[in-house]
Amino acid sequence: MNTRDESDVRNVIRAVYGRSAVWVEAARGGTAGAHDVIVHDGPAALSVELKAWKRHRSGDIVAVLRPAQVRLHRVAAQEGWASGVVFGVIGEPDIYAVRSCFLPEMTPRLLDRLQAWRLPPIDADGPRAFKQALHAVLTERNPLTPDADQ
Repeated sequence: MNTRDESDVRNVIRAVYGRSAVWVEAARGGTAGAHDVIVHDGPAALSVELKAWKRHRSGDIVAVLRPAQVRLHRVAAQEGWASGVVFGVIGEPDIYAVRSCFLPEMTPRLLDRLQAWRLPPIDADGPRAFKQALHAVLTERNPLTPDADQ
């Protein structure tokens, strides 16, 4: 199914995490800057903002965050929280994730390099692969982290 708006991304998280998701913002636009949901994978809690972004005709993804959201992601990155954005691109079927540490400096060109952060679809295997991938993106080193070559 192609993403129409943020509610489609929210529905994916509901399908994957069910009742174990703690909704900070139960519907779009309810809080100023706070992440939308806290999910967990075992003992690790992941604080997640949900978004539906558009693709510009140039092919770049237009990432829009309000100033309060940028501030929260900056704090999350500085404090080492397992947090980020899970997003869909309007009119496209894939769901992506990006860690908070990349958001304050993020450019659309970086978003186009996120092939490593495309989350697997929910299939016959159920949500397990999706959960594992989201956990890995938000908590572990991956090829696009700034310190990957150190």
